[in-house]
Amino acid sequence: MPPRRRWLPEEDRVLMERIARYRGAKGFTWKALAPRVLPERSWQECKTRYFYLRGTPDGCARRRRNWTREECDTLMETYQHLIIIGVKDLWKELGKIVGRNPLSCKRKVEQLHS
Repeated sequence: MPPRRRWLPEEDRVLMERIARYRGAKGFTWKALAPRVLPERSWQECKTRYFYLRGTPDGCARRRRNWTREECDTLMETYQHLIIIGVKDLWKELGKIVGRNPLSCKRKVEQLHS
């Protein structure tokens, strides 16, 4: 297996444009399309990267950063509200609202509760 390398902004742009164009088309599969879009990347890498980028509001990758006090407050208030109303995919919904990865939200809530 070749060593991993960072995704380039140009690769991100090409991936997002091509998938937006062909996704939903009859016969679309990641295995068939990915080699034509970015031949040096596997279909699994393309699929994972697409969903990672799509999950951010501006289409740019989320960057790891320290939690601010305001983010922590919003996280906990939103978490308590979502628990009360019984949201099905709690961490996924919390991540969308706060603008963070769902697993990051889960870990932060656990840290703040301890």
